[in-house]
Amino acid sequence: MAQKRSRSLCSDTNDTSSMIPDSERGDSSESYTDEEEDPVEWSPGDGVCPPSSEFLAHYRASNDIWSRAASTQPNDSGSIVGILEAFLRMLRNVPPFFDHPPKDVHVTGGSKTPLILRSSFRLGTTDNMDCDQHWKSSDYLQCLGFLSPVTYNMTTELQQPISLLSSPLRRGHLTSITMAWSYIISCRWVEILQGAGWKCSISHDRDVQLADDFWDIVTRSRWLARSETRKGIHYSPWMLKDRKMKPEKQFSSDDWVEALPNSSLAFDILLKFCTREGLEAELLVGLASVLMLTSRNTPPPKLSPPTIIPQSSTPQAPVQSTKQDGILYKIFDSLDRAIFLSSTQDAFDSLICSAFFDPSVPCNLLGASSLGIKRVLFPSGELDNQRLLHVIVKQTPHLSPFWAAAICTNQAASLLRLSLNRLPPLCLAAAFWTDTIQSFLQVAYQSDSPANLESLISRATEFQTSYFCRPMASVPWSPSPPFGSTTLTNISLEVKEHLEHGHRPRSWQIYWVTKSGSEIPATARYQINPPKVEIVPCADGKEPCEELQCPGREAADEQSWSATSRLFNWHRDYDDGIWLDDGTKSIEAIRRMQVHPWIANPFEDNGQDDPVEDEDNGQQVPTESILDWYAEVERCQELENPALP
Repeated sequence: MAQKRSRSLCSDTNDTSSMIPDSERGDSSESYTDEEEDPVEWSPGDGVCPPSSEFLAHYRASNDIWSRAASTQPNDSGSIVGILEAFLRMLRNVPPFFDHPPKDVHVTGGSKTPLILRSSFRLGTTDNMDCDQHWKSSDYLQCLGFLSPVTYNMTTELQQPISLLSSPLRRGHLTSITMAWSYIISCRWVEILQGAGWKCSISHDRDVQLADDFWDIVTRSRWLARSETRKGIHYSPWMLKDRKMKPEKQFSSDDWVEALPNSSLAFDILLKFCTREGLEAELLVGLASVLMLTSRNTPPPKLSPPTIIPQSSTPQAPVQSTKQDGILYKIFDSLDRAIFLSSTQDAFDSLICSAFFDPSVPCNLLGASSLGIKRVLFPSGELDNQRLLHVIVKQTPHLSPFWAAAICTNQAASLLRLSLNRLPPLCLAAAFWTDTIQSFLQVAYQSDSPANLESLISRATEFQTSYFCRPMASVPWSPSPPFGSTTLTNISLEVKEHLEHGHRPRSWQIYWVTKSGSEIPATARYQINPPKVEIVPCADGKEPCEELQCPGREAADEQSWSATSRLFNWHRDYDDGIWLDDGTKSIEAIRRMQVHPWIANPFEDNGQDDPVEDEDNGQQVPTESILDWYAEVERCQELENPALP
């Protein structure tokens, strides 16, 4: 059945210039539609929109995987030790935050803008000595300071109980622990910036001491972490304050006394309390909640009222040390790496949304895969938070603290919309740092048949090579790979030249960028072993569903349309056009694909709105009008400048 739509452009949820929270965007902003334009059509199996049999097969394959995860009990990764080990493995190659920067490092910002550090990420892609493009460089941004603390909303609404492990998370204790982590990470931020020679301080309310009044300091926001530079006053990006707190109570200088930052002592107090009270899960979820405060794609967190915790100047240690206690202490050892990741623009949003990414699913079938997942997570039309957390623990245990945090802070819906309805932001550097697959650029596709290598290559290989060999090419606007193949005679000379160089991810290294523009190595070089993935036509032999049997097909196709349009238009921009010739179609069929709404450039009208000029109807230059306009300009200048001759 043909689908009719007015020409539209799905909203750019990946727009790095937008700072509007997702919660403030209405559903009406999802697409731009010009109702006066003629509707365009597509239909399943038209060469771009997949046939119903393939759509159904991908939907079922995705649904089966996530249904099995929802129905099985977690293995060892479902224990607090297993989850923490997975979390620490994810951070093992992440660099420490602001570690020994050069004095003239490139930092921008001011009294009305945040402090931003610009650094360079270099990806080694080939060892071929005949190639002149061994590295692919791109900049990434990190926030070193906000203009004001991050605010949260307090909610007294009854929350659905959820469990990361066996026992439900205690929401009041979780809020208190989250606020403790806000203090600990901000303390560490002060210590690191002070070590770099910055004027930075942690201040407490009068008449309080960290060792004696820790819980009173953190749960009542009786502290302040900020830096003072020539660029202005900036606050820790992880400093959390109640939205209802009056500004004069927050920042009045008479109320604060500078204290010695001691993140180690604060962590020790928090850890001993959590192990004594059996709050290890809340410890991890609270950490994740604070690391997510730098997100540009989620609304402000909602927290339950904090639990009042009695003060204890000398917290009692656990009766006996266990493996769990030992690994919990490793959290602090990896804290600088977690801060580095959290400070990087879009890193955690990209990472969290990668829970649902499958690099074997092409862009035109992304919606089918997402629909299969949604049917598991929304069994009765409403999100089942516990089922969501259960499958995340099973599928991606290293991300489970973040999804638990998103649920508890009322941010899960925004992240699910990004992942399963739209397209999530992508931080390719963070994907390599954490060794998590978030883009088709990270894998080695095995879809090129040896028999066809001399005549055809997959578009995934073509698009990958195009990105790696072009110094100025940005990261593709869609994480999913392109569908289909193309003839070797149809690719650009630049891509054809680099095909034999075997470009693929091989190593990465980051560099400081100085004010003069020079680059200084900031880390050693890390090797990459990209996984091998195959893109194959997915058909399970079952009858294709009718439209009434797949009520989510239309919304699923919208996501596939967005992913396909962004990816192919990205390629068109850097390849000076696109021609979808795979060697099997006629010229007429290829031309129809060229104007397919999923492929056509949404910013071009192909000359439909340009008036047809009559070549025989020569136009005369309006000389008199120009002279009149020039005389009027001179007269106005004389009136404004009477002293001039």
